[in-house]
Amino acid sequence: MRLTEKLSVSFWIWALQDLPPGGCYHDLDARMRELRARGFNCIACDSGAGLAFDLEGRPRGAIEVLEPFPGFSRKIRQQFAVGGAGQCDYRARLLELFRAAKRHGVKIILSSFYYLHSYWYAAETVNDELFAIPPHERFRRFAGLLARILEELGAHDLLSQLAFAEIFNEADGLPFVGGYDNVLNYPAAERRRFREEHEEALAELGRRYPELTFAYSSATPFTDPELMPRNAALWNFHSYYCWPVYDLLERGWVSQKPDCGAPEARFVDVEQPFDAVRDSRAGRRKAAEDWYRRVWLYANLRPERLPELDALLAGELTEHENFYRGRADEALARALELRRRYLPEARLAMTEGATYCGAEALGWEERSVAYWRLVNYVAECFARSGGIAWAPRTNSGCDDPGWQAVEELREANRIFQETLPERIPEKN
Repeated sequence: MRLTEKLSVSFWIWALQDLPPGGCYHDLDARMRELRARGFNCIACDSGAGLAFDLEGRPRGAIEVLEPFPGFSRKIRQQFAVGGAGQCDYRARLLELFRAAKRHGVKIILSSFYYLHSYWYAAETVNDELFAIPPHERFRRFAGLLARILEELGAHDLLSQLAFAEIFNEADGLPFVGGYDNVLNYPAAERRRFREEHEEALAELGRRYPELTFAYSSATPFTDPELMPRNAALWNFHSYYCWPVYDLLERGWVSQKPDCGAPEARFVDVEQPFDAVRDSRAGRRKAAEDWYRRVWLYANLRPERLPELDALLAGELTEHENFYRGRADEALARALELRRRYLPEARLAMTEGATYCGAEALGWEERSVAYWRLVNYVAECFARSGGIAWAPRTNSGCDDPGWQAVEELREANRIFQETLPERIPEKN
């Protein structure tokens, strides 16, 4: 099923992890109705690759789901969406999700976040199996796990709801390809080898499912061309053009060692030990260092200072709106140029973007006129450029406080859907 309709995408990253009664995704019909009321016709989520089936293709059945940062996750957006810890049958949930999508006319984008985030939630018995795969075999093995998922969907007449599929989310930032600084960490020949393995895996998926669309996902439009598989039918780049608004809070906390003397310290309870977040995963695989810092920062914001911080962040965007608009323009221009040079037949998607706000308690984005004006501007620009799938923002799922911005989300999606491309996009 080649893409023929524009997709307004809501990011339901953990939609398969149903842990009632705490999980927000439990009542899928209710969530799908809410989705359509906000102008969305598509969701993007973790595929469950490696979690629904083992490496031999056998259903795993119900497996343990763990809280990623026990004691801290509840305050962090997206991380407590499934309600803590419990048992989940990913295969059963996959079928439930696709059946609900079929009832409501919703498409689904499947991608694996396993080596970036999903392993945070998994028991180490499963992680031991999947991390034992040698790095240069991971594209092939996860393509096989994706094919097993597609086989299951086909057996239940559900492939019609698949929008497109990716082997890995943000494949240019995977730790085993050198991380987000791979250009600095790995020589060109090594990065090219990973690209060739990615191409071989996509080619095999294409041979098995020639009617489906398989995509390359990158963390940024400024991705390393050495890692761009030349046979991807779609390029899903992420554009966090507005995330630097949080630099006045995150700088020095996320990228460096927490500094209690930083000017931003008035917003953070610096008496809370940073190592407590790292210790929360004791006995389990480590998360990336920047996530320990991000979780520590946003879990320890001082409640009495939140109104001041909200006003400060909103004022930063309002005062420098043209700067952030320029960043969005630059990102799109770069994506169009790289697509022209390396993937001229591929369609474009942008299913993550704007910012990632880590704190449940911060609500300035949802209330900011300047913020939604910027989102609407990007919606129009991306649609004019022939984009086929677009998310207003990463924090756009039913697990997020932003879900309550019903009119704003609906208007952004309307603009994307109704804006015509300035040229006919290439066919994939």
